[in-house]
Amino acid sequence: MSIQMFIVGFVIFSAYLYFLIWNIITQNRKQREENSGNSKNDSDAPDELDI
Repeated sequence: MSIQMFIVGFVIFSAYLYFLIWNIITQNRKQREENSGNSKNDSDAPDELDI
């Protein structure tokens, strides 16, 4: 019985890791798409947080 519990736990944990990594990659792509539209990307210019 303990081996079955280990296998079930491993499957659930593997699914969790898969969807976690998938979510990180998806959100990273969305953020890049949103930021690529900004032609005003001056890294030297102060923004609201710097002031």
